[in-house]
Amino acid sequence: ETAPKSGVYYEKENYALSRRMEPGSTFKLMSLLALTEDCGLPITQEYNAHESRKVQIGPKGPWIKDDHNIGAMIDMKTATAQSSNVYFARAIYENYNSDRERYVSFLRDSLHLGEDIGFMDMGEKKPLIPDPKNRNQWSASTLPNMGYGYAIELPPIRMAVLYNAVANGGKTVAP
Repeated sequence: ETAPKSGVYYEKENYALSRRMEPGSTFKLMSLLALTEDCGLPITQEYNAHESRKVQIGPKGPWIKDDHNIGAMIDMKTATAQSSNVYFARAIYENYNSDRERYVSFLRDSLHLGEDIGFMDMGEKKPLIPDPKNRNQWSASTLPNMGYGYAIELPPIRMAVLYNAVANGGKTVAP
């Protein structure tokens, strides 16, 4: 931001800490980790991506489509490379719908999204992870939408920390 008359620039707010936002496709890596580590799915696991046609995930869930045709039956590796919303929405829904709290627990406990990363005194916002037991936070669309990075809000620094942990072989290093 700029001071009105001085022309001097200064940082008034660190958005990476103080703002929460839906991470979108960058969150698909976290869903991949849940599916492989928590559910034991192989990266060869296939789901129908419906050739970029809209598909409803769950009987009352959201209608989702990919923005480009990546084929019908695709595996997790292809879904990740092509950033398939349909694949991750369906995979998370089918593997966690009977135990939604398990997915949320994986995010909070295994990926440590329920904790701050040590910058609370600098304005770090805690992530907003919907609670399946809270009707004000959960609907038929929540779980599939979380699978591809929506219905959840994180400060951007959290995604940087998570990607850094993956790059460091699973070891979290505070920024």
